[in-house]
Amino acid sequence: MVDAASDAAPETDCTLVILGASGDLTRRLLFPAIHRLMALGRLPSSTKVIGYAIEEWTTEEFVTRLREGVEQFGDGVDEAVWTEFTKHAQYIAGDLTPELNEVITKNDLVCAAVLSGNRNFEARIHPNIKANFLA
Repeated sequence: MVDAASDAAPETDCTLVILGASGDLTRRLLFPAIHRLMALGRLPSSTKVIGYAIEEWTTEEFVTRLREGVEQFGDGVDEAVWTEFTKHAQYIAGDLTPELNEVITKNDLVCAAVLSGNRNFEARIHPNIKANFLA
């Protein structure tokens, strides 16, 4: 039996960092699920979503693409949830530095994304990042 209290949003702030946020996985699956959790009240309304990817998008372009994904692959857009979400959304464009890529490739390094704290990462960030682990 599921306790109703377990369905409530956590009382602490939450930051979701999506690495590789311009990808199809984010648009089709990840963000429609995040939006649904927000609409059901299972994520705090203050949840911050930070997208990071190589594409040179603005935050507005990122939010537009996420909305298209929710409309096409989700349960529809809850306008109140969407309005609140857009206050806390941010997109950062970038890539691993050329120097770092060169060291990784030249030395055949296995690089990892570290996941820790009350931050959730979806990390399909770069071909040179081949592992994830929790700390």
